[in-house]
Amino acid sequence: MPHDPRPMPHPDPCDPSFRQDQARAVVAWAFPRCLDRQAGGFITTLDNRGAYDPLERHLVQQARYTLAAALGSRDGLLPGLDAAAEHGLAFLRGPMKDADHGGWHWLLRGADPADSTKFAYGHAFVLLAAATALACGFAARDLLDEAWDVLETRFWREGDGLYVDQISADWSSIDPYRGQNANMHLVEALLAAHAATGEPRFLDRAETVARRVILDLGAETGGFLWEHYDEEWRADLSYNRETPRDMFRPWGVLSGHLMEWAKLLVHLDAARPAPWALPHAERRFALAIEHGWDDDHGGLLYSFDLQGVTVDADKYHWTIAEAIGAAAALHHATGLAPYRAWHARFWQWALDHQIDRKRGGWFPGLARDGAPIDLPFARGKPEIYHPLGACLEEC
Repeated sequence: MPHDPRPMPHPDPCDPSFRQDQARAVVAWAFPRCLDRQAGGFITTLDNRGAYDPLERHLVQQARYTLAAALGSRDGLLPGLDAAAEHGLAFLRGPMKDADHGGWHWLLRGADPADSTKFAYGHAFVLLAAATALACGFAARDLLDEAWDVLETRFWREGDGLYVDQISADWSSIDPYRGQNANMHLVEALLAAHAATGEPRFLDRAETVARRVILDLGAETGGFLWEHYDEEWRADLSYNRETPRDMFRPWGVLSGHLMEWAKLLVHLDAARPAPWALPHAERRFALAIEHGWDDDHGGLLYSFDLQGVTVDADKYHWTIAEAIGAAAALHHATGLAPYRAWHARFWQWALDHQIDRKRGGWFPGLARDGAPIDLPFARGKPEIYHPLGACLEEC
């Protein structure tokens, strides 16, 4: 287990009132100004003045803002979030769907398709948004069932025990690339679907995928989680080596994904206790601390290679948010003080650096020393799903 960090800040971030206040601030940054009453959906390229691209409609972000509205409505964070959640569900049922081929478009301009490639990653978030909305009291079972059916018939491969990553717009051609990221988020979505419905098929599938990624694929790379694979699920150590900061397929081992898996394994173990899950959650957390924690400046370095050498030393908002969530989940599951201390330390970094306490929102990227930087793939402050999850994870 990682050593105890410095003393906890005040107020204690395990205090539910602290986390509630932070969650309200996250949601208030985006809502209601993200709502587009004309083109539909959400404007997610927000900055301090308005929007960079008010017509961009990315499937992942549309689903994420929908689930954020549903969670915020459930917890009474802001007035009007129930209507915002319905607004998002309607957009996922409407323009974001591919009426010609089925499934969901990857990207729209307003209500017009701009890229209809089918990605498991995007479909995972449709399932997650539907399951979250259903659990929060919204009528979303139809959307959940439809997302499950598309994933089951198009992306799932029984022989692999995993999902394929990318298929052409008309489903005629499957890309040979395979990735752990989409499968990780499918575990998240499947756990949410099980929590919302109680149906064991979702939990069965989540366990199958988690076992394959953590026990089988992880063993091939020394316990680290590699991101990229060929169609036989052999680790592709050269894929995107020249573009390590690719938005969806970066090269290297990601501290944030180690933390994200740690959290998901805790949730899986809570839903269906398994002797392997919690030890592997703790191991992934320890690896992220060992190779990712920046002793000089604080915060988590973004990525490193299989020898532990840093690849990207910048600090991203989603990485520290997932670290907060993982530490909270592990403390809740084990009661061990070091996890509570790390939870506090991660929150302190976020409060001191990642959160824009003057204007609101979380800075997407910081330099190693904590200074905000521009990222080529993150315009403004486009994302609230990870920060909100950090606020809502029980410690």
